[in-house]
Formats: sequence, C-alpha cells, structure tokens
Amino acid sequence: MTNSEKAVLDAANIENGGSGQLSLGGVRLPNPQSITIRPGAQGLASLLRQGPENAVTVGQIAALWDCDARAVTMALYNARRLGEPICSGTQGLYLPRDEADVRLCVRSMRHRAREITRSATALARAWVKQQEACDDGQ
Repeated sequence: MTNSEKAVLDAANIENGGSGQLSLGGVRLPNPQSITIRPGAQGLASLLRQGPENAVTVGQIAALWDCDARAVTMALYNARRLGEPICSGTQGLYLPRDEADVRLCVRSMRHRAREITRSATALARAWVKQQEACDDGQ
C-alpha cells in the first residue's frame, strides 16, 4: 500500500474518531480486511450507497482494496455485466436512487463513447494524411 493510500485510510479512520469503522465524506465503508477483490459485483456493490451525493471515488476504493484504479475499473466492468446497476459520475461510483440517476449515467456514458469514437476517427485520418504526405515527398 502506498503512502497516499495509507493517508486515505488514516483520514477515513480519523473521521470516525479512530473507531475502525471507515467513513469517507460521510459515507460509511466496510473494513478493508473484509473486502475481497473478485471479478464479480459483490465486493464493489457492497461499498456503494445510493445517490451521486454519496459517491465513492475509484481512488478511495483502490486504497481500501490495496490495488490500482485499473482493478477497480475491471470490477466495475464485471459488476455491470453481471447485472449490478452501478452508476458513475464526476463524483465517483454510486448506486442509483431512481430511474433518473440511471438515465443520467447512461446519457453520460453514451456521450463519452461518441467522443472517444470521434477522437479515434480523427487519429486514423491524421495518420493516413501524414502517410500520404510522406509518400508524396519521396
């Protein structure tokens, strides 16, 4: 565990007066020793609360799990495919309170997908253009 991850855990413990019950931003989290990283939803969903105001960041989960952000992202990927309705936003990960939360998250994800597609298309076009320019110069 890195020093910054330990600092997050220490801050969470201090927030609750050293009781051992972790809380970040008012969100109570389970003891990290009771969390197992699995390719399913159980470990991740159990950390989350309803509503974006109770979101937990990927960094906070990574610190609790003593892993990198990529492992948390893969757990999120797997959890969603196993049927867990986990939302994400600028605040972090959370469980939806209602259909509006789900709609907002889906809309945001679709927008990001469109932007990634546009960037990929621009990259491919730029590469082709550069190669054509190189071929013309030879």
